[in-house]
Amino acid sequence: MAGSFSGSGCGGSFGGTGSYILKKIANETGLEVVILRLPLVYGVGVKANFKNLIKLAGSGLPLPFKGINNRRSFLYIGNLVDAIGVCVEHPKAAGLFW
Repeated sequence: MAGSFSGSGCGGSFGGTGSYILKKIANETGLEVVILRLPLVYGVGVKANFKNLIKLAGSGLPLPFKGINNRRSFLYIGNLVDAIGVCVEHPKAAGLFW
C-alpha cells in the first residue's frame, strides 16, 4: 500500500531516519524521491534462513506451523525489479513510499 510523505509526521508513519532525511532533501531541493520499504527479498541464490525454509518445505515432512499465528511477507526479486521500473517511469510515483 502506498502512502505519501508530504505530511509533517511522516517520519514516524513509515519509519527510519534515512526516510526522514530523504523527505527533507526532497522538500529542500525538489528531488523526486520514492521510498521502497522491502520485506525479505528472495530469488536464485537465496541464502540463510529462507534457504533453509525452502529446503524444509520441499522435504515432504509435515511442518508444525498450524498453531503459529505469525505472518511474514516475501518479495520475489523479479517483482522488485518491476516495481523499481514503475517507480522510475510513473509520473505520479514521486513522493510516495511503499
